[in-house]
Amino acid sequence: MNVYLIRHTEVDMAEPLCYGQTDMPVREDVFAEEAEQARRALAGIQFDHVFCSPLQRAVRLADYCGYPDAERDDRLKELFMGDYEMVPFRFIPQEHLDLWYHHYMDIQMPGGESTKHLYDRMVAFFEELRRKPYKNAAVFFHGCAILCVRIWAGQLPWSAGFSDVTPFGGVEKIVL
Repeated sequence: MNVYLIRHTEVDMAEPLCYGQTDMPVREDVFAEEAEQARRALAGIQFDHVFCSPLQRAVRLADYCGYPDAERDDRLKELFMGDYEMVPFRFIPQEHLDLWYHHYMDIQMPGGESTKHLYDRMVAFFEELRRKPYKNAAVFFHGCAILCVRIWAGQLPWSAGFSDVTPFGGVEKIVL
């Protein structure tokens, strides 16, 4: 099965925030350009099923790409940042950020989940998807979640980092 992993477009925020599972709106001034990039990448592909994170930034892109009835699944939400959810990065102690950036799979923000927890959520979803009789499926969701799926699928090493995150409106393909 071919599975297309589509990252939402950029979110609207006045300054860099640790936003994870917060239901952030898209950035209107770049939405059309990033969304059109995704739509062009998916053009001509007949999907047997389309899935989507329930967060509006993923739903809006799925709608734009022609999939308003994409199946919402809570497991496709982004990493939960706990106590730092919606905190500007400038207010998060640098030592916490440094530790997380260098050991992001194992470290969790206070009250949040680790990337390993997110990875396990993605594996559960995609193992279930693997058993479906689809030829092509699409999943509209989030950057860190896509990174986890690509590691699980063998496209990236376990040591992959934030520099490997799919860009906003980007599309990756894995084969299950």
